[in-house]
This record gives sequence, structure tokens and C-alpha cells, in this order.
Amino acid sequence: MGRLPDLLNLPSYRVLQAEDADGGYQIKAETVSPPERCVHCGSGPLVGFGRREQWIRDLPIHGKLVGIAVDTRRFRCKSCGRTFYEPLSAVDDKRLMTTRLKTWLEKESLRHPFSQLSEETGVGALTIRKVSDDYAQDLQDSLRFETPEVLGIDEVHLIRRSRAIFTNIPSCYVVEMLPDRNKTTVARFLADLPDRGRIRCVTIDMWRPYQDAVRESLPGIPMVVDKFHVLKMANPALDALRKTVGGTLHPEKRRSLMRNRHVLLKRFPDLNKAQRKRLDSFRRDFPVLAKAHQAKEGFYDICEAPSRSDASRRYI
Repeated sequence: MGRLPDLLNLPSYRVLQAEDADGGYQIKAETVSPPERCVHCGSGPLVGFGRREQWIRDLPIHGKLVGIAVDTRRFRCKSCGRTFYEPLSAVDDKRLMTTRLKTWLEKESLRHPFSQLSEETGVGALTIRKVSDDYAQDLQDSLRFETPEVLGIDEVHLIRRSRAIFTNIPSCYVVEMLPDRNKTTVARFLADLPDRGRIRCVTIDMWRPYQDAVRESLPGIPMVVDKFHVLKMANPALDALRKTVGGTLHPEKRRSLMRNRHVLLKRFPDLNKAQRKRLDSFRRDFPVLAKAHQAKEGFYDICEAPSRSDASRRYI
């Protein structure tokens, strides 16, 4: 085993020994400043009353596991006669790991499996789960919920079920996710919102139960259909018309129309010179498709207008 320099970088500890053994670093250390007052009565003086070695996990170094064997001193108070082990700074109060390792695990547990983090740090997967649960609870306790002025309602498909999800549109964060998207469930959630009077507008998709739930629980609040859900219907409608037109054509022309359907579906500014030429031929040969394509582009232009007045001018 090769002797290594001080790798700990914790100012309150003095490294006594550092070794690379069995694919990991084993570091022996002691505190720099022992306590001067009794942790029980706050008095002194103190006398030594034994030692014990505590094994503390720390962040990996160079991709290797790190264990710190802290030579922890025990003291007896001459005033009250009680004994105690010296407190260890930079060590988590609940678990034998450094606070920096705990902080790292809290963040990483949101993105990686517990088993992977266990392999990287040497901390048990169950312990990591408890660290993650405590962190989640701390986040929940510190969360200050405020009913948004613009409330978004959409859904996410999770675990074989569509679930209603509510968002704060201006602040771009999720407010709540429900177990389903039924009208009764959504209406109950909306009715129980605190400070419902703050809500000025609700954005939804075209799922009818959302509309009914908002009308029932938030009467008089205007609803706006998210333009994303409207825009995504334009291309399928145009492509359905393309199939109808293609059904009346000779097989060769029908296949050509199918192979070049992207010319109709892409936005006109995104077409290259060859694609625009192909689009011109479609317009000549298929007037009904030309009108539909023009309507689709005009519809996109309206939805992309920077203001309502500009959208009204484009509509006219």
C-alpha cells in the first residue's frame, strides 16, 4: 500500500495517515480542536476519558471509495461528572457520513438509481433512500404554494394512465399532478385551491372534462386553449386531405404525392429551393391542396403573432 498525501481537505481535521488500499482510500484523522466545554452543562475543565474509532464515509476521490477513521476522544466533565464523545464537525448528525457527501447524495438521488450511488460511494442503498426521503421532505416543508394567476391544465401519461397536471404558466413550474384526469377529480382539486380569486385565466387542451370542471369550479374565469394543441391538428388535417386527393389519382402520381408529403407539412420558410419548386407543382396540379396548404400556413401565422392586434390583422 502506497502512502498518500493529505487528501481530506477538511480544515477541522488533521490527517494522521492516508493509504490506498483495496481500490479505495483509507484515511485516519483526528479533530484539530478538542472541545473546551461540557456538552451537557457547558462548564469545564474536561479530562480525557478514552477514545474510539468512528468510520465515516466521504465523497469519492479519483473515482475511489473514501473512508475516514476518526480517532474520536471521550471526555469527562469535572463539574457534572458526565462523559461525552467530542462532536464531529462536518459530519451528518444522523448518519456516519460527511455533510458534503450527504449534500451530494441528496442532489444525485434525484437523477440516478440508489444502487448506482451505493457502488460509487460505499453507502448502503437503504441509507441513500433515507437520505433522499429526508431531502424530499425538507423540500416539501420549505415549499410555499401560491395559486397562480395563469393556471395551466394538461396531462401526462404515467404508469399506464393519463393524469391531470397543473402548472404555473408564468413561473414555469408544476403545481400538482392528480391520479387521473376525470372531471370529478379535476373539479374537486380546483374547488379546493386556496385564493382562487387570484386566477385570471386557465389554459387547457381540448379535453372536454377540463372545460366542464373549470366552468363548474371556477365560474367566470376565461379559458384559453393552448395553441400547441390547436396547431398540432393542422398537419394531420392537411395530410388527411392529401390522402383523399391521392385516392383519386393514378398509382404512380399517388406514390409521388405520398413520398413528397413533407413538402406540404413543413413550414414554408423551412423549405429549400427544390422543395418550394415541388410545392409549386402541387399547387398547379392540386388546387384543393393548394388552398388547404395556404390555410394551414395562415393559421400558423395567426398563432405566431406577437400580439392580439397583430393576430387580428393577420386573420382578416
